[in-house]
Amino acid sequence: MNLQFVKRPNISIEKSQLIKKKAVMELNNTIIERTSR
Repeated sequence: MNLQFVKRPNISIEKSQLIKKKAVMELNNTIIERTSR
């Protein structure tokens, strides 16, 4: 139980970081599209 409890937060942190990276990439793409227009 303790091992699972310790591993779960690490996975959630990695997922949140990936989601943040994707969001940043999408924001950069939209900014580039707006500036190119």
